[in-house]
Amino acid sequence: MARFVPASLSSWKSSLRGGPVFQTIDKVFNVFCVQKIIFSYDVNFRQSDIQWATRFDQFLNADTQVRSVLWISIINACGITLALASIIATVLLRTVYLDFARYNNIDDAEDSVLETGWKLVSPPLPTGTWLENPWSRSLSEDFGHQQLHGDVFRPPQLFQVLCIFVGTGAQLFAVASVVLLFSLLGFFSPAHRGSLLLGMILIMAASSIISGYVSSRLYYSFDGPQKRFVTVGSALFFPGLTIGTFFGLNLLLALAGSSAAANFWTLLILMLIAFGVSFPLTIVGSHIALRTTPFNLPVRTNAVVRPVPESARGWKSRLTVLAGIIPFCTVFIELYFVMNSIWQDSVFVMFGILALVFLILVVVCVELSVVITYLTLSGEEHRWWWRSFLAPSSSGLYVFLFSIFYVFSQPALQGMHFISMMLYFGYMTIICIAFFLVTGVIGFTSSFYFVHKIYSKVRID
Repeated sequence: MARFVPASLSSWKSSLRGGPVFQTIDKVFNVFCVQKIIFSYDVNFRQSDIQWATRFDQFLNADTQVRSVLWISIINACGITLALASIIATVLLRTVYLDFARYNNIDDAEDSVLETGWKLVSPPLPTGTWLENPWSRSLSEDFGHQQLHGDVFRPPQLFQVLCIFVGTGAQLFAVASVVLLFSLLGFFSPAHRGSLLLGMILIMAASSIISGYVSSRLYYSFDGPQKRFVTVGSALFFPGLTIGTFFGLNLLLALAGSSAAANFWTLLILMLIAFGVSFPLTIVGSHIALRTTPFNLPVRTNAVVRPVPESARGWKSRLTVLAGIIPFCTVFIELYFVMNSIWQDSVFVMFGILALVFLILVVVCVELSVVITYLTLSGEEHRWWWRSFLAPSSSGLYVFLFSIFYVFSQPALQGMHFISMMLYFGYMTIICIAFFLVTGVIGFTSSFYFVHKIYSKVRID
């Protein structure tokens, strides 16, 4: 039984209320409006040639206009990649290669004197000596990066934190690569609701061994004293941050009486995965790293720290932060469609284009970090470690700024409730930190290999 009140009759009754014929009209109105309504529908089945496994393909095909926009973004990213590649070619072929070719061809007499400048890390050239001649001064100025061989592999400040960031970033990079591969193969199709999130959680837990291995091996190779801190930090940093944020936001949902709040058993399963699978695998990875041969460094580190020139300070730090806009410009169009699929319930199906953009992002981060590292070393500054990490990873800051612009520029997200806004910024913060770590580990790894390579090519007695 249902009460059905047509809008026209309802307004007619309201207009007659208090009139002389109101009683009669009220009886007729109630007889007309109170009645039993039966809802029914018919189903007509027709034979189709579409296979059951491909039944959602017609809904998952991207719009032609959207594909054209994405291909324009790929062309833009390729242009950025080629520009950075030309700079890398200039650095490697014209500068580094010629520098070391000239140095390794110097006569033994001059070589023995010049070694005191960049091998033994001597102070600036004194005036009034034979070193004032233009040939030897030009050599000492050209080989700014070579004068740092005794400090270039000196661990930086907060080295244990850097190792934790590098290990966690390596784990997240592996997770992103495997998830993209499985998505391309169709295992994480949008037709299977929840499969992508479940797969990411399981792959994240299984890949914890990578975090423990990478962070511990990097720290053990330089004989760091806080080995236990690095191991436990790698096990708890990102999982603890993610689970803590999820539990806090879930508590807000529960207090608000939302049906989206996870139940007790879901929270218990997440805790079991974190402390029963992820944490032990991180310890296992650290133990494997302890039994692995440390990195073979091409040069020894001096006992005395070389002072950093005043001219090398200041502008390179600002350049490091500004450099992050280059990786962000590579992915921001693709990022817009990914955020639409997360926050506006649109279906994202262009995993092939996403994988291609991810590969371009990797190349851009490698090139950018190598350029920043070479500029740092050329300025006779040995503190390249954090800059090689922060140059590409500062793009995470621009991703967060873009998320602020996104939430206030989309009409569908206007007037969000306070708790919904907390959910948005809480999860976007986790995404930006993950982006920060992934791009940072790409840059640091490439710069470490670059520095190792160029100093292994120098003839050192």
